[in-house]
This record gives sequence, C-alpha cells and structure tokens, in this order.
Amino acid sequence: MVWRVGARVHSSIHRLFKPSEAELVRRERNEVESLFQQAGVADQAGRSRLIGAIGNAVADRLGAPPSHDQALLIQDLVAELFSYEGLFVLPEVDWAAERTIAELWDIREELIRQRGFVADFEANCELLELASTSILGPHGFPKRDQGRR
Repeated sequence: MVWRVGARVHSSIHRLFKPSEAELVRRERNEVESLFQQAGVADQAGRSRLIGAIGNAVADRLGAPPSHDQALLIQDLVAELFSYEGLFVLPEVDWAAERTIAELWDIREELIRQRGFVADFEANCELLELASTSILGPHGFPKRDQGRR
C-alpha cells in the first residue's frame, strides 16, 4: 500500500514540473523561427527572394538569359514547387486557442519537417536548384534565332 502512495506522489510531482505539450510546441516553434530568421526566410519577402534566387540559378544553369521568354516560367515553376511542397513555411499558430494533444503533435511534426529544410539550408537550396533544373531538362534553351522555323 505504501509503495502505491509513493508512486503516485512521485508521478504527481514530476507531472507538476513538466512543461505542457503546448509549451513544448511553442519552444519548438521559437527555435525553428530563429533558424528561419538566420536563413533569411522568416517572412514572405525572404521566401520570395529565395524563390527568385533559385529561379535565377536554374535559368543560369540552363543557359537562359534573364530576358528570355522562359525566364518567368522558370520562376513560376520554382514558386509552384515551393507552394506545393510547403517549403520554408512556418505554421501559423493561435496560442490562445485550446488544442488537443493530436493537434499539437501535428504542429510539432510540421515544425520538425520545416527544421529539416532550414537545418542544412545551403545544401537544400542546391538540391532544389538541381531538381528544378532536372525537371526542365538538360538541353538548355535555344538562342532566339535557333529553334524557330
């Protein structure tokens, strides 16, 4: 009987000093947001600059000058890739709202996914550049006079 009371007291004390699930998720979001700020993608403007930089790098790899007809399409492709995959987007969280543990876990899971994108930022940007280049093909762009009949 005494050991049961001791176990319950021990359990209660540890539960009292353990941060809530919401607090743990809030800490995780703050850490990921800090990493986003270091990478310069914490806001929409920074994310747009990154999309533009990757789009320009893809166009450069393919030999397309900035004035080429396809340059805007390359930018659109990269923007669509970022949107579809949800790259470099911090989830919006209303901390005043009550959430279930499952909802908090979903938020934490998305934060962990986003942390992976920004943890090795340079390498991931290089991979996005290479993937976008591969999608568009290795043939490059014809000069304005070539390829038209």
